[in-house]
Amino acid sequence: MCDPARREGPCIGTDPPRPQATPADTGAPAPAGAGPGPRPPAGVRRRRILFIELLGGLGDVVIALPAVHALARAHPGAVVEVATYAPGAELLRHDPYVGVLHEVPRGRPDEETLAVERLLAARRPHLAVSDVSYGGIPEALRAGAGRAVTNLWRSPGPDARIDLRFLELLHADGLIDAADLGLAPVLNLTPAERWRARRRLHDLGGGRWAMLAVEAGMAVKEWPVERFRALGRWLAGRGRRVIVPAGARAGLGARVAADLPGAVALPPLPLREVAALAAQCDLCVAGDTGLARVATAVGTPTVALFGPSPAARYALPEPGVTLVSPEPCPERRPLEMTAQPCWWSGGCVRHGRRSCMEDIGTVAVARAAAALLR
Repeated sequence: MCDPARREGPCIGTDPPRPQATPADTGAPAPAGAGPGPRPPAGVRRRRILFIELLGGLGDVVIALPAVHALARAHPGAVVEVATYAPGAELLRHDPYVGVLHEVPRGRPDEETLAVERLLAARRPHLAVSDVSYGGIPEALRAGAGRAVTNLWRSPGPDARIDLRFLELLHADGLIDAADLGLAPVLNLTPAERWRARRRLHDLGGGRWAMLAVEAGMAVKEWPVERFRALGRWLAGRGRRVIVPAGARAGLGARVAADLPGAVALPPLPLREVAALAAQCDLCVAGDTGLARVATAVGTPTVALFGPSPAARYALPEPGVTLVSPEPCPERRPLEMTAQPCWWSGGCVRHGRRSCMEDIGTVAVARAAAALLR
């Protein structure tokens, strides 16, 4: 995930939410369960809400979900549109609260600002909300929307959890209801997606499953492979087979799954298929990565492991468990994590090791996992 205050640097449920929002009036069939919603009189343009999510990572899309859903719930009858990058945009397909989905090409800040300006001109939203404030995007929102919320962060304290902060500020602006201040992220999967995931696991021999998401967008966020293997052996002793999603590094999943009883290293799969498989698992364990949030949003009990990232800001909502490297480090900067030396070096420059993730022991992770498996 990116730091909302700074954009530079590498960034990397089960049931649908209660249908209170209206799908877009695009001529396409309404999502299942969404309902038609009230329609304006003939000749009156439907209200449009445009949410622009351009922080950069899969986890950032999931973090923004409660804000998107809360806006839809507070404005029944409005068309809620979301603009974000691929592949995170895939997570929002089939979301009954999202009427229109726009994919923004990644590029230089000025190129992305131009893309936002064109989108605003084409859609003419009554309300535009953005979780980024780089380049000329705030100015574009103010010029191209009836009302604009140009900064969903606004100098928070070091322990402010980002998804809850978004909701607090939208409520302070009078845009969402107080009842939704604690809204959790929910990623909607279709019955067909769930069925295909169950069939895939059945074809692999069945059993009860746990997912180990071993990769992260940055090396300093990754838990050591041997720790994951040790945890896999512990899970096997608890009657769980392990699946390891494929990431960017070929063969890493196979290294983790090697010699683990019943373990399977998955081939590269579309993001929504991985999400559907996570929904069939009893547990997910991951570093600070988007898959930890995806698993949580489909209802899978999840343990997320944090080292250099500010855990207070990015903690999982309950019942998820966030484990933090227990060793204090003077280089950690929760208000400006991209200024930490390890963010750019790819390793812990202070202690000559790969990452403070090494301070999180297998026993601690197994203890947290056991609590979720009860």
